[in-house]
Amino acid sequence: MPDQIHPVLAKVWLQFREMIFHRVAVLEDAANGAKQGELDDEVRQSAMREAHKLAGSLGTFGLMEGTRIAREIEHFLEDPANAWPAATRQFVDLVAALDRELAPHRPA
Repeated sequence: MPDQIHPVLAKVWLQFREMIFHRVAVLEDAANGAKQGELDDEVRQSAMREAHKLAGSLGTFGLMEGTRIAREIEHFLEDPANAWPAATRQFVDLVAALDRELAPHRPA
């Protein structure tokens, strides 16, 4: 969370960060499923919804790179041109990039 954030927003962050990291966990589960060749349409749709929610909420907290990556994940998952399992590596890499970006903000 940026140091220059308004104190009220910092309190909101504390309330929502568990939900945010739950959404990241959904993406990580989907990436792990993709690596195992088990990314069915239901899981892909769920991951796409969570990426969409993350793209919006991370920007609220000033985490613009996290927003950018989450939006890229969302668009990647919604693009039918991404043939699975060939697209697995790119999806896994995007989720890993989001995890690295948010790691400093993960609850202790």
